[in-house]
Amino acid sequence: MFLHLGSDCMIESSELVAVFDLRLLEAESVKKYIEEEGRRYEVIDLAEAPEERASCILTKTALYLSPISSTTLRKRAEKSFRKEDTLFTYEGRKNTKR
Repeated sequence: MFLHLGSDCMIESSELVAVFDLRLLEAESVKKYIEEEGRRYEVIDLAEAPEERASCILTKTALYLSPISSTTLRKRAEKSFRKEDTLFTYEGRKNTKR
C-alpha cells in the first residue's frame, strides 16, 4: 500500500518510520533536527514555502517535509496498514478483529 504525502508524492507504507507534527515543535529544534538528519537522509521538501510545512515524515531512506497535517497522514497510514482481518498499530502490536 502507498501513503500520499502531498505534492503528488507517495511512499510505500512499509517504508514509513515516523511522522512528526512540526507545528507543535519549536522552530529552532525543528531546524536543528532537519540539519542533523539531512546528513543521514535525503531531505525532500514538499511544501511550497517553509511556513507551510506541517509534518515531517521519516522513512527508511528519506526525510519528507509535507504541508499535510500529521493527523491526516496518521489516518491515511492507518487505512493503508489494514490487511484483511488484521490491523497493525503504531505501537507495533498486532490486533485481530473479531
